[in-house]
Amino acid sequence: MNVSYKQVQRYIGNRKFFKFFGYFFLIITIIILISTLVSVISWNSRKENYTQVYAFCANGQLYYEYNNQRIYIEEIYNTKNEKITLNIPENETVMMYVEKTNKNIGLYLNMDNTGDQSMINPIGQIITGMITLSVGLYFMLTYKEVQENKATIKPLVLFFIILFVMGIGVIIFQIYQLVEYFQIKEENHVTTATIYSELYREGTKTDYYQPVSYYYINGKRYIYVSDSFEKGTLNENIGKTFEVYYKASDPNQIVKKGNPMNIPILIAGILLTLFSSPFIFLRKNMKKTIEKNTTPLKTK
Repeated sequence: MNVSYKQVQRYIGNRKFFKFFGYFFLIITIIILISTLVSVISWNSRKENYTQVYAFCANGQLYYEYNNQRIYIEEIYNTKNEKITLNIPENETVMMYVEKTNKNIGLYLNMDNTGDQSMINPIGQIITGMITLSVGLYFMLTYKEVQENKATIKPLVLFFIILFVMGIGVIIFQIYQLVEYFQIKEENHVTTATIYSELYREGTKTDYYQPVSYYYINGKRYIYVSDSFEKGTLNENIGKTFEVYYKASDPNQIVKKGNPMNIPILIAGILLTLFSSPFIFLRKNMKKTIEKNTTPLKTK
């Protein structure tokens, strides 16, 4: 069976359930974007009352260091202001926020929870929204064009424009990280970080972990959490050291030596851009090919 793009388009446009899919994905997009916006606004209005800390679990108790003193977490709440109990394994570290007025009260944002994650990092939700938007618009525009007895590749082009924008966004972000890396490296302030823990994540353990390290600048202890997961376990890597560049004016800003960007993510962005580019910039040539009547539909 050989099918041309025009036949596929007419098939979609002549069936109302594809119109329903279009509305469905557009509604999902609206829900995603509105919920993300509400979460971000809600968190931004609250976060000024909190300080981000990395609490370490030792002997069943969570604590973090503040002004060279250990501050123990006595109570933990979730984003719904419900008191919760976290069963953090020994020697693991959990990211949370503590009240500025009461440093023993912790607010836990579950990074495995989409709602909590979108509060401080809405990029994932925005990307999901763009994907559902592109699918919804493709179905809606295809249905509309066929009903008006049209047959163009505009709905398909719009779909790939959104994918192209996503790919460019990923590349720009990685370039930004590269520039930031060399800016910090240029100051040539180097220190040694030591792995002592791993970041706590809910769910089943895997063969990968997210290292948590400490380093000292002028006698003050700082915490560095790796942006990515590394193969292995904490027990295999605890005590290992590596060098980092840091910014003298703000020692919290550091980059791992020899690791300027996330190569797999950069490659994904480049592939997404290259894949979608022909459908945008070569659409006039592709129109002659993709929309023409090729081999008629054949069935046995």
